[in-house]
Amino acid sequence: MYMSGRALYPVTMELAASLASDLHCSLPISFCGGAAAWNVGEILDAGVRPVTLATELLKPGGYSRLKEIAQAAEGHARAWNTRRVDPARLRAAARHALESPRVHQSFRGAQKAGVDAPLPLFDCFVAPCVEACPIHQDVPQYIHLAGAGRHAEALDAVLRRNPLPFMTGSLCTEDRARRCTRMDWEGAVRIREMKRLAAEGGLSRFLDPGASEHIAFLSRLSKPRGVKAAVIGAGPGGLAAAVFLAREGFETHVFEKESEPAVSSAMSCLLSVFR
Repeated sequence: MYMSGRALYPVTMELAASLASDLHCSLPISFCGGAAAWNVGEILDAGVRPVTLATELLKPGGYSRLKEIAQAAEGHARAWNTRRVDPARLRAAARHALESPRVHQSFRGAQKAGVDAPLPLFDCFVAPCVEACPIHQDVPQYIHLAGAGRHAEALDAVLRRNPLPFMTGSLCTEDRARRCTRMDWEGAVRIREMKRLAAEGGLSRFLDPGASEHIAFLSRLSKPRGVKAAVIGAGPGGLAAAVFLAREGFETHVFEKESEPAVSSAMSCLLSVFR
C-alpha cells in the first residue's frame, strides 16, 4: 500500500531512530516522510536535517503553507547547530505522532475537499464550502471576520443570504465542513459554530441604530413598492420568505396559527429590523 503524509510520519521517524542507533549516531540523516508545520520542530530538535517535503505541497493551498512551516522551524533554530542525531528524540516523536489524532484517517476523513463540477475556465479557485452550501453562503468571509472578533460585520455577511443565523447556527448540516480544505491541515473549520458565534456576538451592535453595520444593512433594502405580500406560516421557510420579500420592498404580513413564531427571542429581535 502506498503511504505518504501523516500515516508515513511515525514510520519514518522510527526508521530514522533505528538507523541512528545502529550507527552510533554518526550518520547524518535528512528527512522526507510526512514533514509538516505541526512536526517540523520535533524533526529538527532530533538533529535531523535538512527536512524536505512533498505531500504538503500537493494539498489545497500547499505552497502557501511553506511560510507557516518556515515560521515553525525558526522556533527551533538552535537545532541547526546539533552535530549528532538523537535516537531517543526520534522515538519520542514517533510515539507522540501515534498518540496524535493527526496521523489517523479519521482526522481527515474520506470526503473530497473539492467541488463536484469542473472549475470555470478563467476561475481557478472556488471554495468547496460555498459550493456545498444550499444558499451559497460566503463562508470564508464570515469566518474571517468572526475570527478577527468583528462579529457584527460577520453577522452582516451572514445575513446577506441567510436570514436565520441563530437557527442555522445550531441546526445546519455539516456538509460544508466535510468539504473544508482545512481538513488537510489542522482539521475542518467548525463552520456552523462560527455562524452562531457571529450571530450571538454581533447581535447587539447590529441592532444599534447608530452602528455602521446596521446602517449599511438598511441602505441595501429596496424602496417600498406599494405591493402587499402574505406569507402563511412562521416556520423557518415562511420567515425566510418574509425577510427576503421585505428586503425587496414588499409590505409583508406573516400569518401563523400559533401565538408566536417558531424562532428564538434573539431571532425575533433581528426580524424587527424589517418592521
